[in-house]
Amino acid sequence: MQLKATNTQQIDLMSSLAVDFGSFVLPAGFYDKTSLKMDLDRNGNSPSLELNGQFTDGATSVPVMLEINDPMVIETDQDSVTISNDSSYDAITTLDLSTMTAGITASMLLDAQLTNGTIVISEMSNRKLYDMVLNDLVQHPWHCWFHHHGHGG
Repeated sequence: MQLKATNTQQIDLMSSLAVDFGSFVLPAGFYDKTSLKMDLDRNGNSPSLELNGQFTDGATSVPVMLEINDPMVIETDQDSVTISNDSSYDAITTLDLSTMTAGITASMLLDAQLTNGTIVISEMSNRKLYDMVLNDLVQHPWHCWFHHHGHGG
């Protein structure tokens, strides 16, 4: 069984607010494996995924912006899920920034090209770093878990 929902709003991954991608009613029972698949695409001029932060190494502090403009898919899996009647669950996944930047060293960031004082990691700027992040983001087996809300939601 495959269920699908569409959300065209821009999502702030750094926000503490949960993002609602849609609601589904699943028959009660045991599921060997569940998957949550997110297709990320541009929304107008907004990139598919943009993360902003700060790189600090000793006395050096530089803003960093990761911008992915290509469509991409993030998929998470969870084994052994039991759904009961009259219960509500959230499917939750966490994107781990340390995993997404695995292999990128401080010296790589210190040597990166700056755009208006910012390390921009994109298709057009600091491409080697971009390819490393994109590979880690797409290839990493992200974990999904289900949070049970009890009867009636």
